[in-house]
Amino acid sequence: MADKTKSKNKRKFFGGSYLPVFNKLLIAAVIGCFAGYLISMNCLAIRGFELKEKRVLLTAKYKENEKLEIDIMNLESYKELDKRIAGFGFVKVNNLDLIFARDNLAKK
Repeated sequence: MADKTKSKNKRKFFGGSYLPVFNKLLIAAVIGCFAGYLISMNCLAIRGFELKEKRVLLTAKYKENEKLEIDIMNLESYKELDKRIAGFGFVKVNNLDLIFARDNLAKK
């Protein structure tokens, strides 16, 4: 008798009312996993695009920084030259009158 009840329970589970419910749960789980995969891939793609934009911005900032550092070095060297020239005691020339004579340039 115990064998007959076991076989009835097996038939009821695999061929009876539990199988459609199990199939529906299995299909829902597969669809849920697929949706989760799509959502995670979408998030990764968005992060990738943001990362690329930030890399482009960072590269532009590095180039701008290099240009500014070169400008700073130029200004510092001009400042140093001004200090050295001021030490020689030269007289500053405000106006310069030029006389043109026979294709030669002469100072007045």
